[in-house]
Amino acid sequence: MLRKLDLAEAVARSSESREAAWEFVSDFTEVWLDSALRRGDGYPESDIGAAEEKLATPLPRTLKDALMKFGRRSDLVRNQERLLAPWELRFDETGEVLIFRVENQGAAEWGIPVDRLRDEDPATVYRLSTADRESSRWVPWIPCLSLAFVELILWESLFAGSPPLRLQLPFRSENKGSLESGFRRLDLPDFPDTSIIVSYGFTVRWYAGEGAILCLLDVPGSENDDYDPWSMADDGGGDLFIRARTHEAMRAARLLCGVGK
Repeated sequence: MLRKLDLAEAVARSSESREAAWEFVSDFTEVWLDSALRRGDGYPESDIGAAEEKLATPLPRTLKDALMKFGRRSDLVRNQERLLAPWELRFDETGEVLIFRVENQGAAEWGIPVDRLRDEDPATVYRLSTADRESSRWVPWIPCLSLAFVELILWESLFAGSPPLRLQLPFRSENKGSLESGFRRLDLPDFPDTSIIVSYGFTVRWYAGEGAILCLLDVPGSENDDYDPWSMADDGGGDLFIRARTHEAMRAARLLCGVGK
């Protein structure tokens, strides 16, 4: 019998502290992904020290913790995007942001403002990698790094496991009511801030149901000339990602949110 983890409650607790975030990562990987964290899943402290020496700056406690706890677990942190290894950490071209994560084809980057590196749990920023300067500027992502790692683990889980248990499909705007009523919204902030991001930006929203995680990338419609070309959405609804623990949970999730059998 599958062990259960109340994702909504677990994510809510994870925002209380850095330690609570690591407890979520440990519980989620063990219960949901059947792949408990083990000794050796992280980088040794010597690698962290070498990175700090190379960068000539101390790294935030939260970033060091994550790298030493699970940074080497590519199945957790590199299924779609890539958490950088200690020796890959780098500053952006302005020297104002430390980049710690990149999109798998280099289309986006996540970072920490340099003036926040001495914070134990700093705010994070995000940018698209495009030729347009306006769309490639850094914008706020998640307000603390520990919660950003909670979201990172959830996001990468959407791309783990066999295809029948994971799905990406266009999501129509008229089905949002079914999504909101059929699933519990996870206690993660809407991000990035679409009031300051580019016109073809998106907002990430997370949901959970019985044996299923859902992530909605709420994007503008393709009638906008600046519509993001990587999106599957064709009507302004967005892209929906579903990760289920069982085939039954996947079928139930699809029916509940109005995306077929």
